[in-house]
Amino acid sequence: MHDSGEVLNQRYQIVCLLGKGGLSHVYEVIDLSLGRRCALKEFTVRDSGDEEREKVQEHFRREMEMLSRLSHPGLLQIYDSFAFEEKDCIVAVE
Repeated sequence: MHDSGEVLNQRYQIVCLLGKGGLSHVYEVIDLSLGRRCALKEFTVRDSGDEEREKVQEHFRREMEMLSRLSHPGLLQIYDSFAFEEKDCIVAVE
């Protein structure tokens, strides 16, 4: 987990943890380059084994594909994606 004020990918400053689940943590962040508030979902791996890592990476790819094709007022839109400390991240905005 990341602390408030920490900057990821030299761009996204953590404001607070919004929630966590089995495969991810979701944070409110500020895009320092644009001054915009966003949601950042970081996919986590509990076990360092290759099989677990592949499972999480596949989940990340499927979620990115699905969200990039959807457009609905109730859904956040993909804004950016990157890897940070070997963890895949999605940034989304309203």
